[in-house]
Amino acid sequence: MRLNSIDSNNVLILGESFTALTMTYKGCVKPHVIIDIWEGGSSLYGWDFVNGCIDRLPMLVRNKCQLLGDERYIQVRPVIEVIGSEEGFTEKIHSKLPDEPQINWLNIMSEGGFMLRNGWCSMLRRLKSMTAKISRIYGEVKYVHLDKSAIKVGWRKEIRYSKAIITMPLPYILPRIITTNNVIKRMSDNIKLNYVSLYVMTIIVSKSEVKLEEPKIIKVGRKGFLTALIYLLPMDEIYNLSNSILIYVLSPITLNLLKPELGSRILSELKRINLSINFKSIYFYRDYFERYAILGKLKDDIRDLKSILKDYGIDLLGRLGAWRDIGICDVLRD
Repeated sequence: MRLNSIDSNNVLILGESFTALTMTYKGCVKPHVIIDIWEGGSSLYGWDFVNGCIDRLPMLVRNKCQLLGDERYIQVRPVIEVIGSEEGFTEKIHSKLPDEPQINWLNIMSEGGFMLRNGWCSMLRRLKSMTAKISRIYGEVKYVHLDKSAIKVGWRKEIRYSKAIITMPLPYILPRIITTNNVIKRMSDNIKLNYVSLYVMTIIVSKSEVKLEEPKIIKVGRKGFLTALIYLLPMDEIYNLSNSILIYVLSPITLNLLKPELGSRILSELKRINLSINFKSIYFYRDYFERYAILGKLKDDIRDLKSILKDYGIDLLGRLGAWRDIGICDVLRD
């Protein structure tokens, strides 16, 4: 959805997302404040590393796109290895959704494409810095009261707005939107928002431990394995680290599997598929839970919901706010 320029002291954005920061940088909206649950909550924020950051997920685009004007891309053509079967690999996503996914991002990653030099996290952080003059509030959203045009965040007093743009995940924000006539609650009760979560392990090891000259993807379609995709990436071209290998291990999971021992189980699976890593050689390790990784198709039309919210001065935008799975370049073009 394209926005005309909006300038008001009472414009709020819920969600410090890539969509929100891009709109603000381009001048499509001039918010008084940006609100989010915590700083760095976006999956694009990345992990701090050396003097910069690395992406939390392997982020690829099919075509190059520009926003700041100095973007540099590296083309990635991964070698594919399949352990088990392609059907078993695909089933790890489809078995967790009642319908087809909007976009199966694991397939997109496997196809190859272009990676941004220094990672997409570097762009998001630059956008955050360029919009630093705009106030930020971090905390749990208690409610959005449509009749009062007010938002309650944490312990703070209510914040009044004339217009609010929501890019926060729809499953998170919908139960917090209230009206005296309960119209939003009745509508949201009938909307099923299905998704698949990803547990992502990020490891950096020395090239002496893992012999790798070009990007490689291992699809794991074997039963009994949570691991679905392993992405091995030499870090020289993307992150300018000549002696390091970046390894992403992606596992589609449900919330009941998110337990302290999950990381140990995934590392055990890596050994079972002969990707044995000397733990002493790991000099970077992070794990990350991307709750809304792959969005299911909507059975119910949300146009009526969006129309009613618009009457109250609220727009649902972005991948998670509008529940419309799109790529990074789609955000930059909108």
